[in-house]
Amino acid sequence: MRLPRLPRLIPGAILGSLIGALGLLLSVLPFWGDLEEQVGLGLLFSLRGSRPAPDDVVVVSIDQASADALGELPADPVKWPRSLHAQLTESLTRAGAKVIAFDIFFAEPRDVADDARFADAIAHARNVVLVKYLVRDTVPLDRHDASGGRLNVERLASPVPILADTAVGTAPFPLPKLPVRLSQYWKFTSAAGGVPTLPVVAFQVFGLEEYDELVHLAARVRPDRVSALPPDTRAVLAAGHIETVVLKLKALFESDLTLGKAMLEAASTQRTERPRLLQALIRMYQGPDSEYLNFYGPPRTVRTVPYYEVISAQAAADPGRLQLQGKAVFVGLSEYLRPEQRDGFHTVFSNAGVDLSGAEIAATAFANLRNDQHVRPLGFLGHVIVVLGGGILVGGICAVLAPGAAAVTALGLAAAYLAVALSRFTVAHTWYPITAPLLLEVPAALVGAILWRYADTNRQRRQMRAVFSHYLPGTVIDELLRNTGGVAARGQSVYGICLATDAERYTSLAESMDPEELARFVNRYYAIVFEPIRRHGGTISDVVGDAALAIWASPAPDATLRSRACHAACELSAAVDRFNRDSAPFPLPTRIGLHSGQMVLGHVGAMDHYEYRAVGDIVNTAARIERLNKLFRTRMLASDDVLFGLDDFLTRRLGTFLLAGKSKPLVIHELICRNDEATERQRSVAALFAEGVAAYEGRFWLEASEAFDACLREGGDDEAVRFYLSACSESRARDPSEPWEPLFRMETK
Repeated sequence: MRLPRLPRLIPGAILGSLIGALGLLLSVLPFWGDLEEQVGLGLLFSLRGSRPAPDDVVVVSIDQASADALGELPADPVKWPRSLHAQLTESLTRAGAKVIAFDIFFAEPRDVADDARFADAIAHARNVVLVKYLVRDTVPLDRHDASGGRLNVERLASPVPILADTAVGTAPFPLPKLPVRLSQYWKFTSAAGGVPTLPVVAFQVFGLEEYDELVHLAARVRPDRVSALPPDTRAVLAAGHIETVVLKLKALFESDLTLGKAMLEAASTQRTERPRLLQALIRMYQGPDSEYLNFYGPPRTVRTVPYYEVISAQAAADPGRLQLQGKAVFVGLSEYLRPEQRDGFHTVFSNAGVDLSGAEIAATAFANLRNDQHVRPLGFLGHVIVVLGGGILVGGICAVLAPGAAAVTALGLAAAYLAVALSRFTVAHTWYPITAPLLLEVPAALVGAILWRYADTNRQRRQMRAVFSHYLPGTVIDELLRNTGGVAARGQSVYGICLATDAERYTSLAESMDPEELARFVNRYYAIVFEPIRRHGGTISDVVGDAALAIWASPAPDATLRSRACHAACELSAAVDRFNRDSAPFPLPTRIGLHSGQMVLGHVGAMDHYEYRAVGDIVNTAARIERLNKLFRTRMLASDDVLFGLDDFLTRRLGTFLLAGKSKPLVIHELICRNDEATERQRSVAALFAEGVAAYEGRFWLEASEAFDACLREGGDDEAVRFYLSACSESRARDPSEPWEPLFRMETK
């Protein structure tokens, strides 16, 4: 096989790196995580299909068949006589069920005799867990204001006391009813204080025989941490409400993140008949508060026994026929009872409108805990290797090979990866990312390679465009072509911002240097000036000796464009200051003026010489504003048109001026610096100056003078302040009856 030449490998490396980086970046974003959960995980479950559920968990279904067999009971199971639940509990106890979990909320007292019998059955069984209900209350933030805001408060509602007090434990089992697939469950719910949920409490009851060994193991590796725990199983049962013990165990593991690992290592050396059960209990407390469910299949994949069969006469006569010895039993509503009264949750195995019931999901979660077989997403490092490495590989191949061969190879790699991911999911329950490698990186690599080749065939055009970019920036070219169809010889009217600069002391500098030295020095100076202008999207329109004109243009007024020009001005001024410090004794202090408005971009000239430049009043006005710096000894001045609505800069309004040769006055501001660079002193002086200008324009001459005096004390010598102090003195001396307006007329250009 002939290897690609080195130049062809370079696009492959670049494209592959871009594809891999893009895939990795998107795959770690929350919205992509949701997509992966719904699409990627769903695809793995669908391809894997159903698998046998563990035989030590059983669902007793409250279904339509049971309602009919037991005497046409109400469709709502909450209304069933609790004497039936007592009979069910007694039958399950005789059959040897290890734990009985009711996914039915017994909210209110019913028939006194029935409740008492049910409570006696629960007390006798000593292994019944009842479900709590998570209630969301909406309360006003202010009880005295009916129109005020409201707050959602979640609380746990317990079963009726007569039942809750006799149960070995109570726990909620909140599941989201969303228009998307259910994929996870909470082991310890984040609402209501992080209490353990029904599968966790049921599993702890199921594993009570290992409680003594669990405490012994914890005491062995961390002897100082177990004092808060009941010492043995007898103490746990005597205390009741096993969820309290579960919370203590969880707190123990959270207080020492290395405890679980140490206990698992110690457990591997223990001689116990049930090592897997002990290890599963440790991992339940060691793991995260939520887990991904490892579903076994569609509804009733977990062994399901109808309610009526459990309390039948045959079961009473021969409890062993139920085959429930040592099993965990979850009792709950079946989706087959009443379609309009839904207790189902949409999962990847939902079919023909039938979803998994809450009881079956609880049983699935229990089985996952029992066998430590939750779906585990690939670790972060593995995720990075798969997504980034896969993107680099497929992107490189698509860029190097011809389009047809690239498509065949990329699809073959995708199929191979999917096969490996499915194998790992089936065998080890490890969830490899699917959507980023297959749905993003493979198509992006194919499309990217095609675009790269298309771009390569147009290399000559791009080179010509690069040459033209010295004449006008690409952003301006693109915008004008897109909106005006090109620039005619007579020019096109656009919105623009003009930035005019002028260097002081240039004349004396030119006299002191020979031409070649001066040219090198000025070139270094303009490199400093041009860099921030170019970086912020400006165009150098004109350069004459020590003065330059830059423009930003677009078809319509654009605040972003004005902001870029101001950022460029601030960075330009700072760069020139650094240049002057390094160029002593030949500094070139630079003044800047900014103005915006309509202008014409076009060819200016005659005969055989034309220049492409901006033409319009704003060009002249920007130059006049720049020269106004001489009066105030400032560095950056801008018109109100430029700064209107921009909040990123510290400025001070110098007032309203009628510039020489102009008929319309302009409000002029000093552009001091960017807000994030301003010092407290600069802010304070600017605020005092604003007070002085406002007082002056309001004809409060004394107050204005006091504010400007404060400026001098706070900020030191300031020509703009002295200008206003002089104006205040002149205004106080004027005849109050004479017409006056806060306008300064500039006589010189």
